[in-house]
Amino acid sequence: TSQESFTDIPSARRIASCEDRKGAVTRIAKVMAAELKAVNVDMDLAPVLDVDSNPKNPVIGDRSYSSSSKDVGELGGAFITSIQEEGVAACAKHFPGHGDTSQDSHVDIPVIKHSRARLLETEIPPFERAIENDVAAIMVGHLLVPELQSPSEVDLGIPASMSKFVVDFLKKDLGFRGAVFIDDMEMGAITKNFSLGEAIVRSLKAGVDMFLVCHSESSQNEAIEAIFRAVKSGEVDPGRFADAVGRVHKLLSYASSPTISLSVVGSPAHREIIKSFLQGK
Repeated sequence: TSQESFTDIPSARRIASCEDRKGAVTRIAKVMAAELKAVNVDMDLAPVLDVDSNPKNPVIGDRSYSSSSKDVGELGGAFITSIQEEGVAACAKHFPGHGDTSQDSHVDIPVIKHSRARLLETEIPPFERAIENDVAAIMVGHLLVPELQSPSEVDLGIPASMSKFVVDFLKKDLGFRGAVFIDDMEMGAITKNFSLGEAIVRSLKAGVDMFLVCHSESSQNEAIEAIFRAVKSGEVDPGRFADAVGRVHKLLSYASSPTISLSVVGSPAHREIIKSFLQGK
């Protein structure tokens, strides 16, 4: 491509401030999908469906659409529908909600102290909307959520990303049939508290289907070996492993050879779309 870079996409918060915010989300998602497909990327780890309810949150910020649960659900749902219609799988995150924390899970495990009623009223609805919009995947965050977890998990500091109670809530109570992802296993919330192999196997047994190990090749190999050993030894139930394989296999429906020219990447037309929405504020 003759362009220097991808089209610069505004933050979710900035997009949500546009006069026609739903139109902006929909069109911008299509721009993103076209440029991703042009370089043979078939999945976007977005949207962020955390409700921006804590100004002291050090990590979510303008990645969230709004401090309103309803708005996050509406705009996140529009993003999911639009980007998936263009052939790019969406992954909503960070279940069950990373918005109201003052701790960054890249550093350690944040604790969500809200009641179950509050979670069901504020944090959970955007993910319910995502499920209604047939989101391909949902990422569970490295969060401690006492009202959704067992007392023993809380006592041991087991995060939602390794919690059978949380993943069962997502798959069974909310009826999610897609792939359950886990946030990066090399984040401080994990590395400060667990060995990588232990964390991977706990998460797989809890119902997680796909793991992110984003930085070190040696850690990636360690994760693969841990899964292989746990499945071979029977520590992970064969039915659980088969379920994970099946859910991940569904994502392959989004995989395809590029049919979009590289010329769309950072194209003047795409940049004009972004500019028109931002100036329409």
